Amino acid sequence: MARPKLAGITTVYRKYSHTQHVIDRYLEGYGWNGTHHHPEMDLIALYVDQVGPDDLSRDRAARFPSMKIYPTIADALTLGTGKLAVDGVVVVGEHGSYPKTPKGQVICRGTGIGPEKCTTRRKRGASPTWRGRAWR
Repeated sequence: MARPKLAGITTVYRKYSHTQHVIDRYLEGYGWNGTHHHPEMDLIALYVDQVGPDDLSRDRAARFPSMKIYPTIADALTLGTGKLAVDGVVVVGEHGSYPKTPKGQVICRGTGIGPEKCTTRRKRGASPTWRGRAWR
């Protein structure tokens, strides 16, 4: 049986972010009970909403050439083919620089990620989503 293919959708990917902790586990594996494990699935696509000077996604793409970075959520979910091409989606939405209301509340944290991901999934056939962090 083929290993399930995942797409990662995130706001930022930098050191000590939740994205680093979650996505790195899929790429590098993780220690558990005195043993190193690798997930039984492959993260093959990544979309990062905001790329700054401290971004880790380009380093990870160089170190893990089977994972490609895509310019849009739709491209990450379809691998650029226009047809849903992943078995699941890992969403980590947090951090980043987003506009605020006059009261200082973040407007649409993770702007566009939720709606675009859902629209792409509906148009091309749904796949399961694991949500690493909820938007507030």
